Amino acid sequence: MREQLLEREQEAKDQVKKLSAALTRITNSVAEKSQERTAVEAELLRLHNEMRGAQSTASSWRDAIKIDAQIDEVRRLVAVAPGKDEETAAILKAAEKVTNDLFSSEQEELLAEVAELTVKFARSFGMNTLEKVEFVGVQMRVHKSGSVVAFGASTPGERTRLKIAANLAMIQVTETRGVGRHPGLLFIDSPGANEAKDENVAQIIEGLADLPNVLPGVQVFFTAIESERILAHVPCDNVIKSRADGYLW
Repeated sequence: MREQLLEREQEAKDQVKKLSAALTRITNSVAEKSQERTAVEAELLRLHNEMRGAQSTASSWRDAIKIDAQIDEVRRLVAVAPGKDEETAAILKAAEKVTNDLFSSEQEELLAEVAELTVKFARSFGMNTLEKVEFVGVQMRVHKSGSVVAFGASTPGERTRLKIAANLAMIQVTETRGVGRHPGLLFIDSPGANEAKDENVAQIIEGLADLPNVLPGVQVFFTAIESERILAHVPCDNVIKSRADGYLW
């Protein structure tokens, strides 16, 4: 019994040794695997951070591509547009020069003719001291009594007569040359408001009375306060008078 017990005790000790050795190996293995797991987690964290950085880089890269494309488009437009603008400007400049060359000489001739007829009509309206008018751009220069004044510096009565004269002169020139589309209708409203004397208004009417001989196709409506000097030049059938208690129109 004693020998059997000793044998079993020895077997138990051997078994304990084996189990202790196994436990040591397992413990070491667990520690090693734990270290490996820690290393793997660290690697996973690193990879995760790299992936996030890569995604951010990819997004930035896509944005950079878009910006580069936009820059290229702007460069293309900037490179092309000025060329087109310069080409268009050159064409327009050439067209303007050709157009100016075509009509400048004729324009000068037309304005000279209009100026000459303006003087003729204005003199028929009583501006006997008028010597010459000339057009400089859109300005009218008036030569009278040896001096030169601008249209705006003339008296109100003179401006009225010059305006009527210039309009009639332009109508006559356009009709003579066949280049105008004037309807042949002229309204002159209360020129007496700008004249100091009725006789000056009468001079305008007297000048217009001869208009059918020059411009038979033009009709003139003239409004003024009743005056015997005015009525002396207008046929009675062409006169409409206002009622004493009302307006003419």
